[in-house]
Amino acid sequence: MIDELIDETIRRIEATEGRSRSRAEKPKVSFDNAVRHILLELWKASKCIPAGEVSINKRSGYYSEHNERYRDALLTYKQTMAAFDGLVKLGFIEITQKGYFDRESLEGGLTRIIATDELKERLNELSGHPALALEPDLSRETILLRDR
Repeated sequence: MIDELIDETIRRIEATEGRSRSRAEKPKVSFDNAVRHILLELWKASKCIPAGEVSINKRSGYYSEHNERYRDALLTYKQTMAAFDGLVKLGFIEITQKGYFDRESLEGGLTRIIATDELKERLNELSGHPALALEPDLSRETILLRDR
């Protein structure tokens, strides 16, 4: 069910983008993964009581600086922002807090989003619960913290 919603959303975003050419294979995989990632996070947040927000990092360095060992290598800045902008344009997400960075205090915050009523309705129609429906990646390495 969630896969159908993701595929439909990808098609709708691509239809509204107004691109003269379609994406190449690698950017297309990254774009599809970004849409999938955002929608899955929104689905998880919609099942929380009270409904939670999802954080999106809009800083380009976040997607390239960190070790690929601990992050999703398919999430790229350009395609994640294209997915984010497409979801905003479709009216599926609403920004609740805009991200910021204060250069003097060196503090900042991530952009936070929630699903709009239209997307909430679609997510509530899905059968199952994300905790049970989504299979964990058992091959993913666990980060072990050590005492200092």
